[in-house]
Amino acid sequence: SEIAIEVLEMARRNTRDDYLYAMEMARNYEQMNNYPDSIREYIKHLERNPGFLHFINNRIKGILDNDNTQISTLRRILGNSENELLLEIFALGLSHIGEYQEAFDVYKRLEPEKMMRYADELFAAGNIDLAREGYEIYRLSIDDPVKSAEVGIKIALLYIAKDDLQQARIILSEIKNDRRIQDRQIRFRTRANRQARELLADIAIRLDEPEKDVIAAFEEAKQFALNRNEQREIDLKVAHYLIMRE
Repeated sequence: SEIAIEVLEMARRNTRDDYLYAMEMARNYEQMNNYPDSIREYIKHLERNPGFLHFINNRIKGILDNDNTQISTLRRILGNSENELLLEIFALGLSHIGEYQEAFDVYKRLEPEKMMRYADELFAAGNIDLAREGYEIYRLSIDDPVKSAEVGIKIALLYIAKDDLQQARIILSEIKNDRRIQDRQIRFRTRANRQARELLADIAIRLDEPEKDVIAAFEEAKQFALNRNEQREIDLKVAHYLIMRE
């Protein structure tokens, strides 16, 4: 209520702390449908309390559900921020209202792991082109061969989803030939070795390539299976392929 806000503002003046009671101020402003001031106060609370990211995100999403034009308030307050936490709140708000490209541009300013998570969300939502670009940005930022291979598999799957089999094959072949992930100490930490070869076999089937090449790809994938169940899965795929060939 207005009276409550007046009392809280008086307390701020007396303590000379413009962040005091930010949460209480935000809730009161929200109840009054004064969304710009509510957002401003929620942001203040987040600045002092980074652990409230999830809670503040939910409050701001609720405001955007009621009035998506309030994205302009977020843009005005946070668009030029250098604070990664605040930029993330901005990106989350943009994504919530479907402004995926602008959200993506903000994520490019954040740490690579956050871009990776956003690319996963885009992938799940079927936003193939942006997801692929996000994965590619992430992949260029890391040195870990296992992570690189696993992200490469995701990129290849996105190319396959767009029926760009040749580009998918290029990426999968790079993973297949990466000796770093074939090292005995690493090869069983990841399924990328198996997945790359299995996907190459699937592509060969779709391109109607010679049976011997398909079988060879599956057999090679089998060598990198992590357990007997995975080996049996590949055997079943081979059997299904041969039956369909008859």
